[in-house]
Amino acid sequence: VIFVVVFTAILISNIYISSSLDEDSSGINLAGRQRMLSQRLTKSVNSLENSLKAGDMVSAQSAQAEVKLAFNLFNDTLAAFRQGGVTTGATGEPVELSAIPPGPIQEHVKRAGEIWESMSSDILIVATDSLSNLDPARVEQTADLLLANNLELLKLMNLLTVGLEEGAQAKASTLQWILWGALVLVFI
Repeated sequence: VIFVVVFTAILISNIYISSSLDEDSSGINLAGRQRMLSQRLTKSVNSLENSLKAGDMVSAQSAQAEVKLAFNLFNDTLAAFRQGGVTTGATGEPVELSAIPPGPIQEHVKRAGEIWESMSSDILIVATDSLSNLDPARVEQTADLLLANNLELLKLMNLLTVGLEEGAQAKASTLQWILWGALVLVFI
């Protein structure tokens, strides 16, 4: 009976922690993508600004499409980290994320959200206005805004990634201790 109870506890804890680690791996992957997107947005808006100054509308259209894609991915994923929800995964499939629980990692996400909210409406205008209506001064202002917040957003998304990795490592360590403890109990 004790053997069956221990074995059942091992299986249940293994299933629970394994599924939790699966969700953590998606979160880590998406947090890493957030780092890249913060940089990609800055680069794309700068590219759009330069293309508009040069009068190269083909390059401007391509840069604007890149801004829109990066904006939507960053915005949706940040919202999913903040409140929980569905976002687009690395493979293009929908991925459900749980909201980041209270603690230091949540503070990083909250701070990133504050920075994002202060500039997202400007980025959205640059991403969605028609090129013929797009004010080059607004694009330049948005590029400057992104450049001013670029490193802070990158740092916060990096802290999110590292925090999620540490959480996953702690869960894996817990699972290892459970398995070692169960092994000892089985031998006893």
